[in-house]
Amino acid sequence: HGGDFRPAWSPDGKWIAFSSDRDSNLPDAKGRWERLHIAGIYIIHPDGTGLKRLTAKDENFCGSPKWSSDSKSLIAYCMIGQNTWDNRVGQDKTDDTLERIDVATGAVSPVAAPAGTKEAPILLPSGDIGYLRRDPELPGVSYSSGKRGPAGADVRTPSWSPDGAQVAFNRYTVDR
Repeated sequence: HGGDFRPAWSPDGKWIAFSSDRDSNLPDAKGRWERLHIAGIYIIHPDGTGLKRLTAKDENFCGSPKWSSDSKSLIAYCMIGQNTWDNRVGQDKTDDTLERIDVATGAVSPVAAPAGTKEAPILLPSGDIGYLRRDPELPGVSYSSGKRGPAGADVRTPSWSPDGAQVAFNRYTVDR
């Protein structure tokens, strides 16, 4: 059982990274009937061999892996499992971390970034990391350098140009 999400090809073409809840026991959300979304980061060769989990099997969530240009590391956002529920129901007051994962060793190290909900990270050619902030403090596109991009709680799904100089995104609005 379980699902695989947000696959990303390594630049050298040797691996596909993805997040998956395949090992989750779908724990309760603070005793509620709802289930938490618990997921880890995996890599696999394009021919289906070499499946390897890179993050610890625990009650947390890591998602949206993106590769470094040298195919040696990944960046992902990770949060406490309970926060996945709070985030999903629009209580974007959660805090998560951006993590760099060394593919060869599996070593995980935090990336310096402000508090708040950070999603869809990407390692840019400049060395900066772009991501979407979904918390009420500074919603919109942000960078680990402190630079800000398009702002607003309605900014969704950022996608950067190959050189990292431009970002495209959509705005989610609800007609009432």
